[in-house]
Amino acid sequence: MTASAFSLSSLVAAESFELLSGDPMLGGLKGDTRHYFCRACLSWLYTIPPMATDLVNVRSGMLDDFEGHRPFAEFHLAEALPGMALGLERGYAASIDMAGFERLLADFAQSRADCA
Repeated sequence: MTASAFSLSSLVAAESFELLSGDPMLGGLKGDTRHYFCRACLSWLYTIPPMATDLVNVRSGMLDDFEGHRPFAEFHLAEALPGMALGLERGYAASIDMAGFERLLADFAQSRADCA
């Protein structure tokens, strides 16, 4: 859905997410995962994942302030173009199950606490 070698997103708590303007439309595959797009340019803006509706997966390019948003994990490496993996500590060949996702979130929270 990105027409790129990368699909960079930032997970944010749904309670912290605020749409400042526009009227996004539902797009993508129209399954359990809800992808929202700009009506004017059809850019992918954000996603609400079915397994974690308290989170919003925001396309990182939509953030006003990207400072401090370094990548933490990369997924679907089995489909990566040659040389395109970032080599992050957390890398997965495909998606992960809910238990793995919960561990990943806990590891992420701990990594940010360690930086504070």
